Amino acid sequence: MTSFTAIDFETAQGPRWSICQVGIVRVEGGRVVDTVNKLVQPPDNYYSYYNTELHGICSTDTMDEPCFDVVWPEISQYIQGQCVVAHNGSFDFGCLKTTLEYYQMDVPSYQQECTFKIYRNNLASIWLRFVRSTRFPSIIMTLCPTLLLVRSSI
Repeated sequence: MTSFTAIDFETAQGPRWSICQVGIVRVEGGRVVDTVNKLVQPPDNYYSYYNTELHGICSTDTMDEPCFDVVWPEISQYIQGQCVVAHNGSFDFGCLKTTLEYYQMDVPSYQQECTFKIYRNNLASIWLRFVRSTRFPSIIMTLCPTLLLVRSSI
């Protein structure tokens, strides 16, 4: 897979429709061609203490930011009809779906890939291939760019 969109959402509260930050990295032909990092005002600009402790974003950070229904037209091109990857995809894909439903917007069609599941399912083979064969530095060079791409987009 050389072309895809990596996404990462942060939420203001427990409900997944409370997106407060959007991180996107677009890769085409194996090269990063675009990045998006946007703060988003969640509904009522309300934050739970737990979520703020987790990501450090609070209501004062987003009080002048647009709501998701305003941000969506800017980012939909990266998702609609694309291969979209996320680490712990069930969370991020769930955030997107429930937030779009919250704002009564159409949920687009796109291919979903979860890097957590991909790596978990391949961990044993990675161990045998790299670590056990004493090629440990190879695993760093192989995995780090992808892992950093997904988690450092924000």
